[in-house]
Amino acid sequence: MKKWVSVLGLIAFLWAAPVLAGPFLVCDQQTGVDYYNITTDGIVTAKVTFQPGWVQNGKLFFSNPGGTTQLVNVLMDESPLAVGNHNQSAIACVAATLWNPEVCSAASNPLAFARPAPATAPGTPANTRLLGP
Repeated sequence: MKKWVSVLGLIAFLWAAPVLAGPFLVCDQQTGVDYYNITTDGIVTAKVTFQPGWVQNGKLFFSNPGGTTQLVNVLMDESPLAVGNHNQSAIACVAATLWNPEVCSAASNPLAFARPAPATAPGTPANTRLLGP
């Protein structure tokens, strides 16, 4: 019985775990920011809260791997973007309060990048056969 409870608990944990594909848009850690407005190809596409991430040897981690790391704000999963050339920028904002309006920074320098087309399968092997000595 305990084994089934453990298995069901593991399934529930994995079911609730977020699926993150990447690559991810990140920026250096900032304090005092409530959210970011992300502009993609000239259109404000997202108002995102961020989560912390750690960069070590060019790889992104969502929990501190230890050792020498750089703390970053993870802004957006870029996997849904279409194939082709894109430009993105971010604006850091502090939310409006009862006494103060929303305030935002200037836009970051645009990040230009291209999402490549998916890899194509190689040709079908030809002349497969058995050879003896």
